[in-house]
Amino acid sequence: MSETLAIDRPRLGLLNLMSSPVFVKTEHQWRDGFRGLADVVPVRFDEDPRHHNGSSQCLQGYAPISEVADGLDGLIVTGANLERQPDGSPFPFTDIRYIGQLRDVVDWAESQTRLTVYSCLASHIALDHLFGIKRDILPQKVFGVFCHEAVDAPLTRGLEWPLQSPHSRWGNVPAKLLRDAGVEVLAEGFEPGWLLAERQRSTGTTVFLQGHPEYERDDLAAEYRRDRVHGQAVPHKYYPQDDPSRVPAYAWHRTTTQLFRNLTACITANSTRPVPPSDLVRKATA
Repeated sequence: MSETLAIDRPRLGLLNLMSSPVFVKTEHQWRDGFRGLADVVPVRFDEDPRHHNGSSQCLQGYAPISEVADGLDGLIVTGANLERQPDGSPFPFTDIRYIGQLRDVVDWAESQTRLTVYSCLASHIALDHLFGIKRDILPQKVFGVFCHEAVDAPLTRGLEWPLQSPHSRWGNVPAKLLRDAGVEVLAEGFEPGWLLAERQRSTGTTVFLQGHPEYERDDLAAEYRRDRVHGQAVPHKYYPQDDPSRVPAYAWHRTTTQLFRNLTACITANSTRPVPPSDLVRKATA
C-alpha cells in the first residue's frame, strides 16, 4: 500500500478460518455485507495445513496472503469451530495447526492495514496474542439475538436502537479486560457481553467482534437444526414466540448494513495515516 494511495474501492482480504461445512456460507456473508462498498479478496495462509483435509477444495481460488498483501487496504479474519474439546474444556490455541502463521498475520495487520476486523474466535485469538487476554468457556452457549447498548462513535453512528445482533459462541472475554488493555468497548449487552470493540493504532483501526452481525436471516436456524439433537435450546429472541416452525425475524438487518458502511468508512478516514510497504513473510510452515 502506498502512503499516497487514493482509496476509491477498498480491497479487503478475507482470511476464512471456518470449517468446510460452512466455509462457503461464511465467505458469502462477508462478501454480501461489503457488496458495493469494497472488494473482498479471499486469502489463505502461505503454507496452509488445511490443504490436507476437507477444506482443500474450499481453498481453491484463495490466494496466499503474502502474494496480495501489498494490494490490501484491510483484512477480515473469521471465526472457527475450535472453541471446545469434546469434554467441554477450552480448545487450546496452541493446538491449532496454523496458529503460528495466524499470529504472524495479526502482527502484520496491526502495523500495515487501514482496517482489521477479527470475528468471534479470531477476536479471542487476537486479544490473547496482542494483550495476553484469556477467554473463558461458558457453561451455556450464548446463542440467539441480543440487544446491546452502544456509545457514540464512528462505528456505531446510524445504527438502529436497541442495537440487535446474533451471537453464537461458547467463549467469552470479559469487557473489563478489554478496557484494562486500552481497547474501547463500543457495544455491550447485559446478557451476551460485549459485541463490538475497537483499538485505534498509528496506521488504522482494529475492530473486534464477539458476535455475528454478518449472519443472515436463516443462519441461526441452520445451527439450531444441526445442534438440537445435542440439546441446543431454541435461539434467544430469534423466532417469533420462540416457535421454530415460524420464519425468523431479521431484526438486525438494517443495523448490519449500516455497520458495514461504517467499517468501510474507517478505511477512508485512515487513508492519511502512513502505512509502510508490507513485510509479511512466511515465518510459520504449519
